[in-house]
This record gives sequence, C-alpha cells and structure tokens, in this order.
Amino acid sequence: MLQQINSIFIFDFDKNQRKEFVFEHTKFIGIYTELDSLYSSIQEQIELDDELFRMFSFFDQSEYSTQDLSKQISDLFWFQLVNNIILQYSHNQLAKNEMIDLCRQYYQDNLNNLKVVDEFEHEYHSNKFSQWFLKRSFPYKMIKKALQIKDLDQLNTLRYFMNDLIQCFSSQPYNTVQYENENLIIYRGTKLSKEQLDEFRKNQGKLLLNNGFLTATRSHSNALNFAKKLAKQINVVAAILEIECKSKDFDQNIIFTDRDKS
Repeated sequence: MLQQINSIFIFDFDKNQRKEFVFEHTKFIGIYTELDSLYSSIQEQIELDDELFRMFSFFDQSEYSTQDLSKQISDLFWFQLVNNIILQYSHNQLAKNEMIDLCRQYYQDNLNNLKVVDEFEHEYHSNKFSQWFLKRSFPYKMIKKALQIKDLDQLNTLRYFMNDLIQCFSSQPYNTVQYENENLIIYRGTKLSKEQLDEFRKNQGKLLLNNGFLTATRSHSNALNFAKKLAKQINVVAAILEIECKSKDFDQNIIFTDRDKS
C-alpha cells in the first residue's frame, strides 16, 4: 500500500500534539495548520513530480524515416519559434490586464496566491522582472507549465511577463562576451523514479530537448544538495544533470544568462 503513496502531508488540528515519529518516514513532507499552506505544499509537490519529464524530451535523429518528420522538426524548433512570436506580441496595459485576469481565475481557490497576484498588479514593472522571476511566484510557475505542455494560447495571455523574460535574458551583456573563450560546466539537481532513470539510460546518445527555461548552478555540491532534498521518497533517486555549454555555439538565438554576474 505504501508503495502507491507518493507523499504524506498532515493537516494538524491539535497544534500542541507531539508528532516526532512522523518526521522519520521517508515520504513525509510536512505538518500544516492552515489550509492555504497545505494546498500550496501539495501543489508544489505535484509540480515537482512531473516537472522533469515535462521539461525534457528526447529527439532521435536516426528515426527520421520511421516517424513524422514535421512533428520532430516542430518539436525541435518550437521553443525558438515561441521566443520570436512572443516578442511580436503587444506589451501594454491591456496585456497586463489579460494576464492578471487569467491568474485570478487560475488561483481563485488559493488566497495566498491571490494576494501575490494583487501585489503583482500594483507593484510590478519591467525593471523589477528579475526580482519576480527569482521568487518563483505565480508568473514563473504558470509560464513554466505552459512551455512544458506547449500551450501557446496561455503563453499569449502571459505575454506581458513572458516578453520581459525574453528581453531581460537576451539583453544581458555577458550573454556571449564574457564566455568568448570559456566552456561552462553547469549542474541541475533533480530526482528520478526508476522508470525515469531507465528512460534516460535507454536514450543515451540521443538529443535531449529542453522544453522551457532551465535553471542550473555551477556548483556541483549545491546541485547535489538540491537533488537530495527532492529525493526523500524510497522509490526515487537523487540525480545530477551535468551540462557543458560551449561558448563557440552561443549566438543571438540562445537565451543564456548568469545570475552570479548580474
């Protein structure tokens, strides 16, 4: 029975009762005294569980003759096309209002997130983009999900923030100049189920496509600590993706920024 349970959350009616035994269980996530915080934690765990395989897809160049070539090509260039399309969209008060309306509808049952939406409506400006993006608040989460499932309609509605995202990352002066003669090694900490690990092994040598904006670190130890934090359950393993960024391949079509040098 426990093998079918992914995570354990406790809603605590008796705030004074001692529950130390629960912390020892590998699937335990947390104890919550407010419904909003419980809901947010469950939602975050759901997003973490399906994030990796929505974020990546495999592309096998050797299968051109047996699969729909147009589908593979569209998947290969979809993210770049989205960048170009979003930059053509209007970036005005109407776009902001449409985004706010969508977010209020999306989070209508979550009071905490609705408060953040109100804060965004009154305080956000393009020059505050980095602050909001790094908070990983609702714009980040909604854009990430829309990119991963290739929902162009939702990206259109989120174009106000998405436009700032692309413009900010593309305009950084260290995008290419700082790394002209340097190859970077970066790391992404994550968790993998046995099935996901087998999928990676099965697809060795194939092209791995990133379906969105990927955050990573130059610190192997930081990535490892993050992966261990995610991989609490007994049926998953901590994993680190090692990515080599070759500076000679950087051009205007690659959106790349280094937060450590911002």
